[in-house]
Amino acid sequence: MRGEEDERERLRSSLFDLRSAWNVQTRGQGSLSLLTSSLAYLAPIVPLIVALPRYLGGEIALGGLMQTAQAFSSVQWALSWLIDNFPKFAEWRASTDRVVHLHVALTDLEDSSEAPDEARIVVHPAGESDTLVMRDLGVARPSGEMLVAEAEVEIQRAERVLIRGQSGSGKSTIMRAVAGVWPWGRGAIHLPTGAITFMPQKPYFPLGTLRDAMLYPAEPEGGISDEMLKDMLHRVGLDHLRDRLDETERWDHILSGGEQQRVAFARVLVHKPAWIFMDEATSALDEAGQENVMKLLIEELPETSVVSIGHRPGLEVFHTRELILEPGPDGTRLRADARQRSLGDLYRKVAAVSRSAPRDPGFWAKVRANLLGR
Repeated sequence: MRGEEDERERLRSSLFDLRSAWNVQTRGQGSLSLLTSSLAYLAPIVPLIVALPRYLGGEIALGGLMQTAQAFSSVQWALSWLIDNFPKFAEWRASTDRVVHLHVALTDLEDSSEAPDEARIVVHPAGESDTLVMRDLGVARPSGEMLVAEAEVEIQRAERVLIRGQSGSGKSTIMRAVAGVWPWGRGAIHLPTGAITFMPQKPYFPLGTLRDAMLYPAEPEGGISDEMLKDMLHRVGLDHLRDRLDETERWDHILSGGEQQRVAFARVLVHKPAWIFMDEATSALDEAGQENVMKLLIEELPETSVVSIGHRPGLEVFHTRELILEPGPDGTRLRADARQRSLGDLYRKVAAVSRSAPRDPGFWAKVRANLLGR
């Protein structure tokens, strides 16, 4: 974009501010050092100069002169306590200011989220139902502006639902509300039984090894072998990472966006959750990569419910029905697409998409048994 001159001006301005702040700090430290050092050097001399005429006049002896100097030093030390400890007070004040600002911000957030039940989204914990239910769900911004004005949704176990809509219509915010981290709005969400996994567009990678990233947040019950982890990496197209399971790196900086999303799918295959919420989880993959990871979900997790948020063409092939967010005067409204597909249609469409590429002959036999047999 040839923006070097603009960036140079921005850097020059930032460095000027830094230099100004540094000069202010240096002058302050110099003034404080001058004050404390001058007092330290003058303290032994001043009492001797003041009491010297009396000593020369014979009014006090040499011992009296030394006692006077010692008494002056004691008084000077007591009075200079504030000066000696002034830097500590400055550090304490800076630390206190940061804590106070954080406390005020958290208090404001708590006040805005802890509204009466009718003015916030209530998330009911999982009961005995296998259905995700949204009742009179309205999703709003913290300012009160409605994003989603009305949502009445029921998603059964093993369904695969795709949510579409324009940018800014509130698709990702619905997922945050299901996760319980977005209380602004109204209505209720009844969570289903079983483990729920959320797959954002940019996956989270904890600090540590690649193994830690794949097993996050906890190792599955019964453990998992290195061979299984390597096989998961192979199946999602990350063969070059198979021998790096125990390397400690900043994987969120080293891996590309597509590689991070592939690792997220490998993580899902490791944990085998009952519900998966995907928010543009394949946005950094090419069509072949998207097809591969979505087929893996169908093959490996046929009983898992999938709720996807995405714009990519081709995603509808892997879902049984679609929900569309349509703009309205009071926010978007969630409606079901009339072109709902059965699981049999899903199998036939996926088979049509993949017919041109060679595949494992046992794959589609498993898919047919899982989908058409249901």
